[in-house]
Amino acid sequence: MLEKVLLKGESLPEYELLDDTGAKVTLRQYWEKQKTIFVFLRHFGCQHCRAQAVQYSRARLLFEEAGLGVVFIGLGDVKQAKEFREEFFIPYPVLFDPTKQIYKQFQLLKVSPIKEMQPSSFINAIRDTAKYGAAIPKQSARQLGGVFIADTNGRLVYVFRSERASIFPDVEDTLEYAREPSAVYPQ
Repeated sequence: MLEKVLLKGESLPEYELLDDTGAKVTLRQYWEKQKTIFVFLRHFGCQHCRAQAVQYSRARLLFEEAGLGVVFIGLGDVKQAKEFREEFFIPYPVLFDPTKQIYKQFQLLKVSPIKEMQPSSFINAIRDTAKYGAAIPKQSARQLGGVFIADTNGRLVYVFRSERASIFPDVEDTLEYAREPSAVYPQ
C-alpha cells in the first residue's frame, strides 16, 4: 500500500541516508541550515542525471547567492556516490540509500516504456550520452528521479516527480521555484 503522497506545504519525512564517505546523515541536517534543493537521481550511471548534476554544479554560485543548499540523492553505494561526485566535480553533498526506501517514501515514479518511446527521449539520450557517457545502470534502471525544495522548517515549497528519464527542472526553473514557493508540478 502506498503512503500518502507528499505535496507542497507538507513536512519532509525524517529519513537517514549515507553520504559518500559512508557517514549517516539526515535530511534535517541540510534543511535546518538553509532552504535546500533535494535532487533525486535515477542512478549514478544515468546520463541524464549526470547532465543534471553538471548543470546544477556549474550554477553553484547562483544557488549560493539565492541562499539555497543543494543535495544529490542517488541509488548505489559509497563507492558509486564518491566516484560520481569526483568524476563530475560535484560541490554538493552526494547521499544514497542502499535500501531504496526513500524513493518509495517520496513516491518517485518508475519509467513507463510508452512515455520513453517518444522522439524527444531518444534525442535527449543521444545528446546526454555523447556528453556524459553511456548509461550503465548501477541500480534500478526503471527508477525515476525528482526535485524537492524544503524550507528551513522542513516544509516542502516545491515538488517535482519526473515522469520521463530525461526531464528535470533546469537551473533557472529551480531558482524560480525556490523563490516563488507556490509552484508544484506534478502533484
